Amino acid sequence: MSPTPLLLLLLLCGTCYCSCPDSWTSYGSSCYYFTSQLLTCIEAASHCVQLGGNLVEINNLIEEIYVRTTLTSLNVLQAWIGLKYNQQQDQWLLKSTDAGSCWAFAVSNNQNGNEGGVAIGISSLELPSVCEKSST
Repeated sequence: MSPTPLLLLLLLCGTCYCSCPDSWTSYGSSCYYFTSQLLTCIEAASHCVQLGGNLVEINNLIEEIYVRTTLTSLNVLQAWIGLKYNQQQDQWLLKSTDAGSCWAFAVSNNQNGNEGGVAIGISSLELPSVCEKSST
């Protein structure tokens, strides 16, 4: 296919999801970086910022399934994600830009492998992590 029809196809179809850096994977309108490097919560958050992103903020079930499936394929059972609970408002806030706002995301917590969850990060615990940034 010559460049002109390809460019036209991209313009007609919408967003091009091919603009993630090397070692990042594209899904939806985001780029994801899955690392098996064991880091503390603060180290993981800092590492993501150094790479130009933040710890992943899971916004919906589809994104959760994507992250969970990818982690499972990498044989990772837990990983750092960005999530914050606001006690005053009694709600979860997706905010990975604050230092120490990491959560340990459990891929599965039962034998069937169909349930996961989150637990507050212990500062000395070292886990893999998932970074996210917008595709551009």
